[in-house]
Amino acid sequence: MKKVDGGILAAKGFKAAAAAAGIKQAGGLDVGLVWSTTPAVTAAVFTQNSVLAAPVQLSKQHCQDHKVRAVVVNSGNANCMTGEEGKQHAEQMAEDTAQLLNIDKNEVLVASTGIIGRSLPIDKVQNGIEAAFEAANDNFAEAIMTTDTYPKSIAYECEIAGKTIVIGGCAKGSGMMQPNMATMLGFLTSDVALTPELLDKALREASRTTFNSITVDGCTSTNDTLAIMTNGQANNAVITDENDDYKTFVETLRQACLDLALMIVRDGEGATTLVTVNVNGAADYDQAKAIAYAVANSPLVKTATGGKTDNWGRIAQAAGTLGLPITEDTLAIKVDKPADDALNITVAVQLGDATATVYTCDLTKDYVGINVAYN
Repeated sequence: MKKVDGGILAAKGFKAAAAAAGIKQAGGLDVGLVWSTTPAVTAAVFTQNSVLAAPVQLSKQHCQDHKVRAVVVNSGNANCMTGEEGKQHAEQMAEDTAQLLNIDKNEVLVASTGIIGRSLPIDKVQNGIEAAFEAANDNFAEAIMTTDTYPKSIAYECEIAGKTIVIGGCAKGSGMMQPNMATMLGFLTSDVALTPELLDKALREASRTTFNSITVDGCTSTNDTLAIMTNGQANNAVITDENDDYKTFVETLRQACLDLALMIVRDGEGATTLVTVNVNGAADYDQAKAIAYAVANSPLVKTATGGKTDNWGRIAQAAGTLGLPITEDTLAIKVDKPADDALNITVAVQLGDATATVYTCDLTKDYVGINVAYN
């Protein structure tokens, strides 16, 4: 595989657009569209938070048959905790997008991100959808941002059965971040041909050790959505089983997801340091990950990394909070500083052979300031 330019538009047969509709108080692009020019196979995963935003509720329905071929997103307003009106607004976004693209409304995935509990200014959103469609630019990654400091895009290509396959994508996320499925918002496109069942499995497999292994503040959003659309325009023989072609696709997809996930962590609200927490010697993967998250989410550990210190005593207390048989005699901790803006923490426990890695960032005064001002 190799990294290429183009982001979410790198794969054949996709278009995107963005516009400023006046939803964000600070201004800027806040409505985005991305769509396949031909029918697509789609897989998506959503937040496990029990409080679901209206667009998540609608998109879960639309993705059931794996036939979504367009995504419409607004930023600046989460359209969450908005009752029946919010559901109607999500429906309207799908209908307006479908009409412009001359497709069925059920082929549209809807996503929103921003402040929770405020009515979505649907008139502005509708005007933004039309303006974005007419603009047909490549600024989709910027339109989905909230507290992000920069747009996050990536693209990779690989060879499958003699054909060049491309996976492109973008994501947004900076705070309210410990995904229990994906990231705040993440969208991927590919020109590969494979079955819906394998695409769904590939997305879940790729997100398990990428988007589902990051944390900024331990908070799971009400709007988390990760989706991938594939349209088969690379003209490869359709992948129908978990053969070498499938493995190559998953490996490339995972790398694209990991790049985006690490961009999110590095851009965590107020963050200055990427912190990688490795756990080895656990009984199984889930236990290893739980220990890693206990360390990564500890305010004491996160503030220590913010101060660029290797206070391993804080790491020890975090590892011992889960009630596992971890003792002074069975616990080993190592802290490395591979770069000025990176810290690696390795926690070894003597409970088995399983390993896991979680990515996080430091906790600084700026995080508090950003969230005090965000309303």
